[in-house]
Amino acid sequence: MSLDLDRLPEEELGSWGMLQRARCRVLRPRSREELVAQVAELSCRERPFALRGGGNSYGDPAQLDGGFVLDLSGLDAVLDWQPEQGRISVEPGLSFEGLWRRVLPEGWWPAVSPGTMKVTMGGAAAFDVHGKNHFRAGSFRDHVLGLELLTPAGETLHLSRQHDPDLFAAVLGCGGLLGIITRLDLRLHRLHGGRVAVRPLAVASFEEMVTVFEREIASVDYAVGWHDLLAAGEARGRGIIHLARYPEAGEDPEGEAYLDPARHALPARLFGIWPMAWLWPLLGLTLNVPGMRLVNALKMRSGRRAERRGEFLEPLALFHYLLDQVPNWKRAYRPGGLIQFQSFVPVATAAETFMSLAGICHRHGMPPFLCVTKRHRETDALIGYARDGYSQALDIRVAPGHEAAVERLCRELEERVFAAGGALYLAKDAMLRPSGLRAFLDADRLDRLAALKRRLDPAGLLRSDQAARLEIP
Repeated sequence: MSLDLDRLPEEELGSWGMLQRARCRVLRPRSREELVAQVAELSCRERPFALRGGGNSYGDPAQLDGGFVLDLSGLDAVLDWQPEQGRISVEPGLSFEGLWRRVLPEGWWPAVSPGTMKVTMGGAAAFDVHGKNHFRAGSFRDHVLGLELLTPAGETLHLSRQHDPDLFAAVLGCGGLLGIITRLDLRLHRLHGGRVAVRPLAVASFEEMVTVFEREIASVDYAVGWHDLLAAGEARGRGIIHLARYPEAGEDPEGEAYLDPARHALPARLFGIWPMAWLWPLLGLTLNVPGMRLVNALKMRSGRRAERRGEFLEPLALFHYLLDQVPNWKRAYRPGGLIQFQSFVPVATAAETFMSLAGICHRHGMPPFLCVTKRHRETDALIGYARDGYSQALDIRVAPGHEAAVERLCRELEERVFAAGGALYLAKDAMLRPSGLRAFLDADRLDRLAALKRRLDPAGLLRSDQAARLEIP
């Protein structure tokens, strides 16, 4: 029985940053068979469609205004689990939360994870996500053993590093434009316990951040920095670095107890009183320059105290997913929304570039309310973003009616990043233009993507608002 696509009601979908909206007809398959039938119907009728998972992209890669969207979040099964080897096969809609809760009791953890557990496996593969351990473990692609790809024409391809390695490498990071991933075979990380040993260090500047990272990363598994960009004068760029390592066997006396997912439950109430689900209105009261200066000053003071106390043990879920403690925290940015400008620059230019980006934001009257830095290694991905260097993620509020001003800010930020030999992260992009994409992705890479697109999707059915905005082939 054929599906009447034209009778599907339109729905409004939005970006995670709450800025881009699209009217789409949404299909929600609940099985692989249903997915295959829906793709066949879309292909037969030559109806363009985009792919969507958890909807966690800051920008617009998971929507298609006026078109169709395949929401894969219902395909969230674990297809095969081999705890002896730490290998698992999953459907694309499984979230990181679903993954770690399944594997933690048997002593495993995702080898790479982004900063929220709400991201799906399909989305992680589509944009080759990274975590706080990129310098050591690489990105998501480095732990994918194989995948199954459904093309818009209905062909099923089984890809790996041994079988069609070029296509395998291209699919991981192409933004979901080459086909629908229906199965991912993943390699996990072995644990001795469910906690990490965390060591906080205060730094006075981006220069010191680079010095500390370069000195310490050989001996840790994770490293992430938070920076205060609202401090005045020479204090701007100060921050707290958190270095973390997996304890050795027997080092954490309660480590095995923390293999129980229940020990990783995020707190339901702040100080046992205020419901965390309703903390975002309180956060909204601080999302202004005076409020965030106070918050940042308190965070610096707290970080320095923590440094004096030394290394401590923290549950893995709390270390990885700090922002998930506050459900719907992005609502604090209403009315309007937010963008995250995440740039990647080489080691040699990182400190100077990051300080320059902060100055540009202040000059435009839009200082970032959150700044996070991470260390990275070079990637060979076709649509790659990482450099042997550092990333800086800036959360910038977008007030209603100020979208054009934010775009002007982004143009200047982009110019500075590209001049430093840097790149941007398409998973979080909301403002980039075609010329910007081509400033850090050479023509050869885009030509190779276009050739693969013609091979797998000759009718050009797989699209997205982001792909249209960036004129990706």
